[in-house]
Amino acid sequence: MNKLINIAKNNVVNGSLKKINDRILKMTKYQIDNKLIDTIQSDIFDKRNLIVHKAESQKISEENIQNYFQLTENYLFELGRACKKIGAPYHDQANWLDKPNKN
Repeated sequence: MNKLINIAKNNVVNGSLKKINDRILKMTKYQIDNKLIDTIQSDIFDKRNLIVHKAESQKISEENIQNYFQLTENYLFELGRACKKIGAPYHDQANWLDKPNKN
């Protein structure tokens, strides 16, 4: 069972963040803001790919890192809301998903 779950999970999270988000939308009918998706794709994923796949050096400031954390936090909240909408399991011990959307 765990092997099948991992295969399905890997199929969902393969590709660009836009493709991942499209799959999540199909499964949950929860629309994550496209602006957030585009920003994460360009600011985090694309830079990561340049570093990992093209061995390019990228200057990343402390402000960039703080921004990356904020973008990631916002996306995780959105994923939690998508899970909550369809009744999928998620962990929210502080009940942050019950607070108004920060976006």
